[in-house]
Amino acid sequence: LHADPNLLYAPADGTVIGIDRVERPWFLERPAWRISVFLSVFDVHVNRCPSRGRIVALRDLDGGFAPALDFRRSHANRRREIAIESSQGPFLVVQVAGLLARRIVGWVGPGDSIAAGQKLGMITFGSRTDLLVPVDAGEPRMAKGRHVTGGQTPVARWL
Repeated sequence: LHADPNLLYAPADGTVIGIDRVERPWFLERPAWRISVFLSVFDVHVNRCPSRGRIVALRDLDGGFAPALDFRRSHANRRREIAIESSQGPFLVVQVAGLLARRIVGWVGPGDSIAAGQKLGMITFGSRTDLLVPVDAGEPRMAKGRHVTGGQTPVARWL
């Protein structure tokens, strides 16, 4: 993949189920766009880095296993939040466990340099992966309902 540094790519294979605004997510601490990709049991469950950068921090949060498609109930699901700093700005990848997906596997750690499209980890059997980018630094470039390929389909661009 020849990654365009002005774009952010899908963090996973799946269907874009939501594009919304989140007020103050961890690490970013300012309004951000959240692009949510649902991984069905038929999708590849590897999560990939949307843009070149460096892993700044990781945070594992324990929680439940509500269906990942249900935003109201899944906000308290088990998750791993990966804070990444790029030359264009900070962004966050959130791996969300689902009803069947109960295990989150990570392959990167703080201080690691990572390329766009490089593997971050995986979630087993149906889950959701969110990409959060600050409203003042980037904008979504994808429509809800579209199928995307992790590390290949552009879903946002830096401003």
